[in-house]
Amino acid sequence: MSRADFSSNGIDEALFAGVSENGATHGSEPLPCIDVLDLDRTPLPVPAFVVDYLFPEGAVVLLSGDSGSCKTALMLHASFANAFEDLVGGRFATMPAAGPVLYFNGELDPALLQMTIRQAAAGFGKSVSDVPRGSFI
Repeated sequence: MSRADFSSNGIDEALFAGVSENGATHGSEPLPCIDVLDLDRTPLPVPAFVVDYLFPEGAVVLLSGDSGSCKTALMLHASFANAFEDLVGGRFATMPAAGPVLYFNGELDPALLQMTIRQAAAGFGKSVSDVPRGSFI
């Protein structure tokens, strides 16, 4: 499909800023159109997950939502589960893969983050000092 195909169907022209007439973006190949019926019929391998069907292995996970919606608690529990090789403190039914965690939070005050981290570790019956060195940054 080209840009003209979409434009003739009433698709907003602003969506195509930087897209040439043949559908290519800034000199790259056009993205393929995927028919869901073809996709459904195509046998594909199941991707590897850090926590089954929750966090794909090697993926960068961005969790967003309203303030106070427990994003920090969820990610800290998932991160500790990964670092401790634990069933997410019994919160999920799948065993996480062991491995290092890089956790970034640009929202919480350091004192509140420290308190939240300690509470999350306590949910596993452990303290922050029980985390293997280098596994949770």
